[in-house]
Order: sequence, then C-alpha cells, then structure tokens
Amino acid sequence: MKFKVKNIKKKLFSLIVSFFISSLIFYSFFVFQKEEISADSNLERFHALSKLTDVANSIQREIQSSIVYTDFFSIIISHNPDIKPEILEIYSYWALKHNKNIKSVQFAPNAVIQTVYPRAGNEAALGHDLLGDPARAVFAQKAIEKRTVTLQGPVLAKQGGFLMFNRKAIFIESDEGEDFWGLAVVAIDFDKLIEKYQTSLKDVNYLFALRSNNNKIQENLFGLFEVFEKKSIIKAINVADTTWELAIYPKDGWKDERSFFHYFNKFLYFIFIIIFILLYL
Repeated sequence: MKFKVKNIKKKLFSLIVSFFISSLIFYSFFVFQKEEISADSNLERFHALSKLTDVANSIQREIQSSIVYTDFFSIIISHNPDIKPEILEIYSYWALKHNKNIKSVQFAPNAVIQTVYPRAGNEAALGHDLLGDPARAVFAQKAIEKRTVTLQGPVLAKQGGFLMFNRKAIFIESDEGEDFWGLAVVAIDFDKLIEKYQTSLKDVNYLFALRSNNNKIQENLFGLFEVFEKKSIIKAINVADTTWELAIYPKDGWKDERSFFHYFNKFLYFIFIIIFILLYL
C-alpha cells in the first residue's frame, strides 16, 4: 500500500515537472514567435508605407502639373483680354502635348464656355453655363470668390468620361478697379491618370482605395471603400483646395492582426505532446 502511494506521488511529481518544463518550452517559443511576428509586421508596414507614399506623391505631382497651366492661361488673358483665339489655341496645343493627362483647355467668358481645345470630341461642353449648372456652380463661384485654382472631380463630364476640372477666375484691371472676365478651365482625364497606376493600385499583395475627403464629405474614387474601415495606412494627397486620401491594406491583413495560433500548425502541437510524454516517462 505504501509502495502504491509512493509510486502515485512519484508519478504525480513527474507529471507536474513534465507539465512545468513543457509549458516553459512552449512559453519560450510563444514569446520568441510573438516578437518575430511583431518585427515582421513592422517591416511589412514600412514596405507598405513606402509603396503608398510613392504612388500618392506621383498622383499629387501629376495633378499639380496641370494646375500650372490653369494659372498660365489666367495670367495671359488678364494681361491681354483681347488675345486672339489662334494664339490661345497654340498655347493649348502645347499644353496638351506636354501633359498627357490634360483632356481639354476651356475658356468661359462670364462663366459660359465659349471656346474649347481640342474642339473635336468636346463639342458638348460649348455653351455650358458653369454658374447656372447646380453641379458646377459651387466650384465656379468658389474660384471667383477665392481667386485661387479650385479642383472639382472626378465627375461625369458632358462630353463623356470622368474628368477633373481645374478652374481659375480671371479679372481684368480697369479704371474703376477690376472686372470679372470669366474662367480658365483645364480638364484632366481621371481615367487616364489612374490607368498609369493600375499595376501598383491592383497589387497582388495589397488592397488600395482612393477617396475624396472635403468638408467631411467622403466619396470613393477608386478601389474598395471598406479598406478605410480596416486598420489601413492612409496618405493624404493635397491638390489645390482639395484633399484626397489613398489607403493601403494587405489582402490577408497585417501579420500582427492575424490570430497568433494561425502560426501554430499541427506539427507544433504534436511536438508539444511528444515532449510532455517523454518528460513524463
């Protein structure tokens, strides 16, 4: 009887020791694996941020380059309101040649579009009253009041396709002060702009999304809007008076977001059981 009790105590002690040692081994592995996941996740976020920054900066530079032309035309006309249409056509030709994102250049005396280059394919824009169109009036009026370039879009244009419109109000100095001449408008082909970044924005490892974020009104421009509801990295794109946000998120989620036991397979559990049995025996 005493032998049995002694044997039971021995086995119980062995069991406790085995469990303690096995748990210690498992815990050590757990801590090591957790630190490794954290380091990998930080590196993953760094690469994602680098990729996101490159794309966001490129988009911002391309849009800003078109704004230069809007300022240029407003300066030309303000200093020479009687400039010949042929001269404006030449300037417009060179603008389109040097910036492939520009879809058209438009001139709107008294905010009504009367001239557009190129004319072919853009006839529907002629006669468009920017202040009389509820969908355009707010932005046109803003350009007049603030006297800065305002960006609207992308919106479905009258001539078809999704375009972004850079508008700059033009004022002519007179003896009485300044007179409003109209608006210079440079239209950007949004589809063509985004097409340049299709490879990056449709990366096999990441999800991208682009949205406008102005006056607390958010509008999805590209990708899945749900990306913004996740723990994505977001980069602001500031152009003219407009703010866009570009977000990136791994298709499988960040490594440190996944369940820790995602990294433990059946083999690990098998090893744990074997160690436990061997120590017990």
